Amino acid sequence: MLPADDVPVTPGDPAGGGRELEVRVRRMHRRDINRVWEFLKRVFRDVNRETVEYQRPRHKKHFLEIYEEDGIEQLVFETKRGAKFELVGYAEYAYEIVG
Repeated sequence: MLPADDVPVTPGDPAGGGRELEVRVRRMHRRDINRVWEFLKRVFRDVNRETVEYQRPRHKKHFLEIYEEDGIEQLVFETKRGAKFELVGYAEYAYEIVG
């Protein structure tokens, strides 16, 4: 969380710039692995394990195995801050083609 994130911004407030927040969702690529792994470590650092259904993999090796596995897609959620996109979320889902 950035320091500016905990300051409420009302519509029309000059601090908010009058712009709406845009979220970009895309499939995770190999170049994203390190950035997503660091994001997951930071996000789950202070979370109570009993209240969360999903737990991040304990080891980066297992995280890489999930990336390589067929039938599992990983998505990254990003918002634009200045000229850069900042990672704000991660999701993975499994699917099976029946037919």
